[in-house]
Amino acid sequence: MSDMPVRNITEPHVALALVLDVSASMGESTDGIPAIDLLNNSVNSMVRGLKENNRLRSIVDLSIFIFGETTKQNPYISFRAIEDFEDIHLEANDKGTFIVNVLEEAVEATKQRCRKYLEYGTPCYKPWVVVITDGNFLDSEVDLERICQFMRSRQRDGKQHFFGFGVGDYERQQLEKFCDPELVQNRVFTISVGFFPVLLTWIGKSQNYEARTELGDPLADKVAQLKQLIAECS
Repeated sequence: MSDMPVRNITEPHVALALVLDVSASMGESTDGIPAIDLLNNSVNSMVRGLKENNRLRSIVDLSIFIFGETTKQNPYISFRAIEDFEDIHLEANDKGTFIVNVLEEAVEATKQRCRKYLEYGTPCYKPWVVVITDGNFLDSEVDLERICQFMRSRQRDGKQHFFGFGVGDYERQQLEKFCDPELVQNRVFTISVGFFPVLLTWIGKSQNYEARTELGDPLADKVAQLKQLIAECS
C-alpha cells in the first residue's frame, strides 16, 4: 500500500505511526465493550478532532500498523494526511503478540515519509512511533534485543519520538526496552482500556507543534499533562 502525496508542502509536517495490538486478548470486554472496539472508536475520534483543525488536517500524516495478526499486510493504512483518513475497523484475532517485524516496518515507513518531505522541500518535526499493547511479546529474545537496540539508537540520535502504552497484564520491562533508558519514565506508561479515548485525544492534540516549543524538550509540557491525565483517571 503506497503512501499518499504530501499536502500543504510549505507547512512543517509531522509523521505519526500508531502500532496497535490486535491479538486475541484485545477482543476481551471491559464493562461490556471489547478493548479493540474502544480502541477503534478512540482512534477515529482523534482523527475527527484533527480534521476539525484547518491547519493540522493537512500537516499531520498518520499511518496505522497492526501486530498480533499474520494475515494482514502492513501498513494497515499507509501514511496520509488526516484529511484523507477514513475510519478504521480493526478486529481482534486468535494470533499471538509478535511485534518485531511490524515495528521495523513502522520505523522504516516514518523514515520514508521524512525522505518524501525532503524531496518536497517540506520542513518536518521529529516523527512519532506509538505502541499500544496489552500483551507479552512472543518474538525471540534475539529479535527483540535487535529491535530494542535499533529503537533506542534512533531516539538517542534525535531521529524519532517513541511512546509505549501498556494495558492490563502486559510485560512492562519488554516495552521499556524499546525506549532510551534516560527517557523511559516519560515515554512508557501503564494505562487502562478505559483511558483509550483520553490517550488518543492527547496524542492528537500533541501534534499541534509551535516553533517556539522546539527549544529544549518540546514534549516536556505535553508529557506532564499526560501524567496528570493518567493520575486523574486511575
